[in-house]
Amino acid sequence: MLLHLNISNNAIKELTPASFKRLNSLIKLNLDGNHLENLEKDSFIGLPRLDHLSVNNNKLQEIDSYTFDATRKIKVLLLENNEISIFGPEVFHNLGKVEFFTCNRNSTPKLELDTFKGFSGVTTLHLTNMNIETLDEDWCSGLYSVTDHPGDIMESWYIYNPLLGVTNIRKIEISADECIENVLQEIEGRISKGCSGSIEEIENLILQSQSESDNHPQTFGPFGKIKQLYLICNWETLGEGLLDGFDDLEGLYVRKNSSLRSIERGFFRNKSNLKKVAINNCKLELEPGMLKGMPNLKELDLSRNQIEELPVGLLTDVPDIETLTLAHNDIRSLSTKVFYGLPLLVNLDLSFNRLQGWNDEAFSYVNMLLHLNISNNAIKELTPASFKRLNSLVTLNLDGNYLESLEKDSFIGLPRLDHLSVNNNKLQEIDTYTFDAIRKLKVLLLENNEISIFGPEVFHNLGKVEFFTCNRNSTPKLELDTFRGFSGVTTLHLTNMNIETLDEDWCSGLYSVTDLDLSQNRLTHLPSYAFRCAKALTKLNLRDNLIETVDTRTFDTVFNLQHLDLSNNKLRQVPSNSYDNLCSVLTLNLAHNLIVSLNPLSLIAFRGLNKLDLSYNQIEIIEPDAFLANHKLVSLSVSFGCVKAATSWIASTNLVDGTKKPGSPIHLPEQLRNLARLDFDSCGMTHVDIDCNQNASSVVKLVDDSKTDAWTTKADDDIAQVKQSITNFIH
Repeated sequence: MLLHLNISNNAIKELTPASFKRLNSLIKLNLDGNHLENLEKDSFIGLPRLDHLSVNNNKLQEIDSYTFDATRKIKVLLLENNEISIFGPEVFHNLGKVEFFTCNRNSTPKLELDTFKGFSGVTTLHLTNMNIETLDEDWCSGLYSVTDHPGDIMESWYIYNPLLGVTNIRKIEISADECIENVLQEIEGRISKGCSGSIEEIENLILQSQSESDNHPQTFGPFGKIKQLYLICNWETLGEGLLDGFDDLEGLYVRKNSSLRSIERGFFRNKSNLKKVAINNCKLELEPGMLKGMPNLKELDLSRNQIEELPVGLLTDVPDIETLTLAHNDIRSLSTKVFYGLPLLVNLDLSFNRLQGWNDEAFSYVNMLLHLNISNNAIKELTPASFKRLNSLVTLNLDGNYLESLEKDSFIGLPRLDHLSVNNNKLQEIDTYTFDAIRKLKVLLLENNEISIFGPEVFHNLGKVEFFTCNRNSTPKLELDTFRGFSGVTTLHLTNMNIETLDEDWCSGLYSVTDLDLSQNRLTHLPSYAFRCAKALTKLNLRDNLIETVDTRTFDTVFNLQHLDLSNNKLRQVPSNSYDNLCSVLTLNLAHNLIVSLNPLSLIAFRGLNKLDLSYNQIEIIEPDAFLANHKLVSLSVSFGCVKAATSWIASTNLVDGTKKPGSPIHLPEQLRNLARLDFDSCGMTHVDIDCNQNASSVVKLVDDSKTDAWTTKADDDIAQVKQSITNFIH
């Protein structure tokens, strides 16, 4: 259930087609700071829920017209600081739900008609610093909802280097949609300009210093109203009194100062307005008293500082902290009462440390903690009632530890727990009563463990769970009543678990499941009534198994199925069923099977199909009326065993139907009246695009994607010429 993926600031040069197809739950994707030069039309296939896409700070030059066709739910699209000189025609035409779009710092000299025609829902559009020279008449066609322009929401930051003096202060502009902390780490690439206003009025300051001689209060003498301060320096110590006079300071950031070892008592003196402090990538030695002077601090980030120990008393001087981040350090243990006196703490991140055990006594009087992340440590076991003091906890992340078992008392004291993640451990078995104390759980993640068996009725009290995933385990058999308690589960993912057999009624209790994923297992046969209790099922994924046969009664109790994926199996014929209830299926994927023929009865059960994929089979015969019942087909992919089989079908069927008279209109036959795309070769590089409607002649376009070639019918092309052209094209 991956929702947020951040792969920014890497060296990715290209995205292959459907790069993220396995991450269909993804909501937010960050690709900033890579080396991408283009976005192809299939780059984001498989991301139907994507809401936020950021591709800032790359080398994008052009964006294909169909790039965003698979991500129609995007609300935020960020393309800043690239080299985009042109957008493909109607590149945004399917992005009616986008609300925020920014394309600052590109080079697009002309905004043409209909460039943003699809942006009917955009309220905020930022196109600053793009070298725009010309606006076409009606360039903003489609921007019916725009209310905001960039001039209103820019924030000024000032770069000061004491070596250069105050006369050389530079200013950069940061828009409200940008993450300030990310921008501050990469300011070298920002366009800056001279400071024209009064120095005394500066509120956001970036100090750059490589000299220890600047480490004194006089360095900040000219500035009196600083609210946010970002230090880029190599000082070993932040000394007492350094910030004296900065009584309005609200945020302090110290990044990538590998020389920093200590913070003297008195450094934070009289900083009652300070709300956030982030000190990262240093080598800090922590001492009690060093944080004194910030009674109203809300957020403290001390991640990536090679911290080995948290001294007791360190945090008592910041009692109002709500978010504490200590990730990516070397902490091995937690002392008793180390978090004592933090009654308002809501978020605690201790991930990527070296914790070998868990000390519940560290959390005396921590009454409001909602989110705890202790993933990627070295915890081997949980003692009974390990979290009994954290009874307000809502989310608990235990991913990436060395847990081998979850005992029946492990989660006692967590009555409000909503989200539990124990992925990437070494779990082998789960006790029957493990989850009895967390009956309000809605999300349970157990991926990538070594679970071979579940205790009887292990989930019997989890009726409120909605999302469960157990991918990448080794559970060869799903037995009767395994999931009987999961009456509220809507999403169930059991991929790559080496499942070989489904017991009859294995899904007993799964009354609410709409999305079931059994892909990448070892199933060879689907028995009768395999999904008897899953009557709400709308999406079923069975790809990448070894399925050879499907019983005619397998789907008899499934009435709402819309998407069925049986690709990459060993089927020799299209599945059928004895009960006429598969007409609800809209997409059927049978690619990569062993199907060789289609007859008029092959697809009669799937009368409602919009999309059918038979690619990568070895089709030898398609009888003329094979699609007689499938008049709603919009997309059809077929791989023929040989050229002769393809041309024989073209010759025998009324793929394009009309009179023999030259110049007469070309029409599709009734059974394929709605077809818009036909792929007909095994490599997927050539296809036929068909544009037609009931009242006009169709246009048949033959496209070779590998050569960007195309042939299109003309008004005077007759049926024989069209068929001959298709035949020649296949050859």
